[in-house]
Amino acid sequence: MRLKEVFIRRYGPISVLHLRLASGLQPIYGLNESGKTLVIDALIKRLIGLEVGSDPLLDRVEETPEGYIVLEDKGQEIKLGENETL
Repeated sequence: MRLKEVFIRRYGPISVLHLRLASGLQPIYGLNESGKTLVIDALIKRLIGLEVGSDPLLDRVEETPEGYIVLEDKGQEIKLGENETL
């Protein structure tokens, strides 16, 4: 299973983020305080359905990320919408 596409909207200082990921290793890089860790935080929350307050280590902002994630598994796309998790 691989991460194919990420769309996050209204999550802390991120107003809109849309990533289309190629196969293989995808580095996330940028300046300090540019939102790298926040993107990972949003991904984890969207993938496993954590709400604000359920894990203090992941509560960098006081809101639940909105958007969707597209995964690919054995050539088939799986889209996790607003209320869907793995």
